Amino acid sequence: MTQQAMVAAKAKSIFDEPVEERMKVYRKRYCKVLDRLKNKSVITVGFQVIHRAVWKYNRLYQLMEQDPFFEPVVFVCPYLREGSEYMLEEMNVTFEEIQSKGYKAIKTYDEENDRWIDIKSSLNPDIVFYSVPFDYTRDEYRLHHYTESLSCYVPYFFTTNGKEEKNYDGPFHNLVWRNFYETEVHKQYAQMYARNGGDNVVVSGYPPLDDFLYPSDNDDSDPWPLKDHKRIIWAPHHTIEGQGQDLDYSTFKQYYEVFQDIALEYSDRIQIAFKPHPMLKEKLYKDEEWGKERTNAYYDFWKKLENGLLEQSGYTRLFLTSDALIHDCSSFMVEYLSTSKPPLYLLRDENVSGRLHEFGKKAFEQHYHAHRSSEIIQFIDDQILNKQDVMQAQRHQFVAEYLKDNDGFTASENIIKYIKSAIRAGGK
Repeated sequence: MTQQAMVAAKAKSIFDEPVEERMKVYRKRYCKVLDRLKNKSVITVGFQVIHRAVWKYNRLYQLMEQDPFFEPVVFVCPYLREGSEYMLEEMNVTFEEIQSKGYKAIKTYDEENDRWIDIKSSLNPDIVFYSVPFDYTRDEYRLHHYTESLSCYVPYFFTTNGKEEKNYDGPFHNLVWRNFYETEVHKQYAQMYARNGGDNVVVSGYPPLDDFLYPSDNDDSDPWPLKDHKRIIWAPHHTIEGQGQDLDYSTFKQYYEVFQDIALEYSDRIQIAFKPHPMLKEKLYKDEEWGKERTNAYYDFWKKLENGLLEQSGYTRLFLTSDALIHDCSSFMVEYLSTSKPPLYLLRDENVSGRLHEFGKKAFEQHYHAHRSSEIIQFIDDQILNKQDVMQAQRHQFVAEYLKDNDGFTASENIIKYIKSAIRAGGK
């Protein structure tokens, strides 16, 4: 794909539109769509994905596939932020990963004929689920292009940071038909910060947690190379110095050598999965101290290590088969709690909790904390190797109170129930 074509793909963004004026237009449009769908026997559902790491719809897709009322299809779209080479590589890897799950998938770029597939005309989806609320892809795969579809969104990360306006009041959040949010607390944030007062928010629970709270027996795959070693995930965030987006969570630069040393020193007892945030690599490429060559060499270290592995895609099985998580992320803060296994949070500074909202602070309190490398080693010795997990009971209480549906339904089941009910009611 030529650089000129890449530039041409960046058409007018909905972020430039007067959102308040468009909200009424979108509401009327959605009513007309609902009236049309009310008489349909099969609903085509398109799942838009731009990166394998933000694919959060496994259980929802599977349930829709089993339901004769729905016909789900995944369409893999280009990620335009890092140039054509990376875009094509990521599209191909994501497409292959989606196909490997047995899902019906469409890659929107036809390399052989150098053309983009028009999903609106070829698939004509009745409903579109989006993977991110940002304009990271081509104009024809964005929200405003699907004028005859219901649009839905599940956050690509479990929201815990204090960026309320960005998380709840972007143009996308206000214009989408339904935001399916994690908890009542998150709905309250939308009511406080969104220009539409959160009137398009439905509390469903968080679909990625379905696999942890209600694990399936259908998948017994094991990503770990060694069966008799303890399994530790190290997941550094992307917000490194100078590229922290005012969050500044990442401790990668502080501990990258420490984890290499730990992996080598404990090679007879533990194995470490290096699970970096998908944006960390591109930020290290741009970093003056790192660059592309040094970054690639570091990633290769974990790929080649006998008691290590590099994981850059899905993490469901990685979480379920692990013994502990060490991280400095915001979304994993809640997601890993649902596994009942011990997490250690690495603090870059003393004000990390101050950059979280109130729900994030509650999740943060369910973690062990480390300010220095000696405390990481202590966690490995005490909580992992010696199984002295003194916080397990309070984590269970947190999960029961905030993450599990009292009626016993999964988040994906709640979304399907809501959509069916809304379609039956029509656009009244």
